[in-house]
Amino acid sequence: DGGVRADGSQVWPADGNAYQPPMRQIDQQRTPLAEQSREQSRTDGQFWSASDGGPRPAEAHPQIGRQYRTEDAPPATAPQTTEPGQHAPRYVRSKSFLLDYGVDSLTGMKKRILLWATRDGGRTWERFGEDPDGQSPFEVTVAEPGLYGFSIVAEAADGRHEYIPRSGEPAQSWIMVDPDPPKARLTSVQLDPDGESAQLRIRWEAFDENLLERPVSIFLSDRPDGQWFRIAGDLANSGQYNWRLDDGLPPEIYLRLVVRDAAGNVAEHIGEKPIRLDDLRPAVQIRGVRSSQRSPQQILILQ
Repeated sequence: DGGVRADGSQVWPADGNAYQPPMRQIDQQRTPLAEQSREQSRTDGQFWSASDGGPRPAEAHPQIGRQYRTEDAPPATAPQTTEPGQHAPRYVRSKSFLLDYGVDSLTGMKKRILLWATRDGGRTWERFGEDPDGQSPFEVTVAEPGLYGFSIVAEAADGRHEYIPRSGEPAQSWIMVDPDPPKARLTSVQLDPDGESAQLRIRWEAFDENLLERPVSIFLSDRPDGQWFRIAGDLANSGQYNWRLDDGLPPEIYLRLVVRDAAGNVAEHIGEKPIRLDDLRPAVQIRGVRSSQRSPQQILILQ
């Protein structure tokens, strides 16, 4: 039977495509974690917090696990600028990258292509290196993460008319080197008692100096290694999302939190234990007994 797995469990969705979440969007780029090379942003159950500056034990909801995974994504343009009048930086997640450049043709002149760099917004400059072949691109490797301003200049091969950027001169290009993924985790999932319809209140924490403006997406599946459906995407890092439960959900679901930064780093947190939707139903109890206001003649007695 195509609706039953080898271990006897029920396949969900039964036909593989029956369920459509409220957003009507399915994560088509998801591949099994084992097939992707990722850097762990978890260290023995410790979770970094911006408030205390160091690791602390992760206090997860009983039905939410602790996993921090990253995945590759293309670099993105930074959402903010450096200083007034300067271009927004380009974000990269590697300490080695290429700078493309163009040089006006000067007939008969032998020239050197030099790279100058600043780390303090253009107040001071230092000569970073020379392009050995004098042709684009310029291969750059920096020692540490952070913001770099770069300017490429051409000068005579004999060193005459050497050009040195002046203090306060803006860089031709700003590069933010950010190799570290965000820190992110699901913190709790509970039924929203104030909602008019059944809703799950999903809470998370996400920290990074270079998060995108709307960096958060949430996915669900009936199995940790199953097909993932996006239930919310491009969320602001508000720390909470109320998800309206719709028809067709399995009795148990897993949630997956994905958070992206401007450099293309991605943090992922998948619950280790399923969320049992039956456990999240509101409890109903009889709280008392009182007499009916109707007369005995108006009460219908069932034999």
